[in-house]
Amino acid sequence: IEEITSSNNIIIHPNPTKDQLFIDNTTNLNIQSIQIYNILGKLVMQQHNNLQQIDVSLLKPGIYLVKIQTDRGAIIKKVIKK
Repeated sequence: IEEITSSNNIIIHPNPTKDQLFIDNTTNLNIQSIQIYNILGKLVMQQHNNLQQIDVSLLKPGIYLVKIQTDRGAIIKKVIKK
């Protein structure tokens, strides 16, 4: 598996967010799974499909890490939930 050096291939917005996250896959990477971790590293949400919208309305306000696993490696982005 090749390491993805540029995370500019995936854009997560809006950030900060309140209810929804949208994932723009600008180079059409094959997204295998999306995992969201809280700041303590606990997995709080996971989905195994190529959805481009994630409902985060049930998450508590705070800082989260979104890990997007693709066929070429993983991209991790920080997201703030209001």
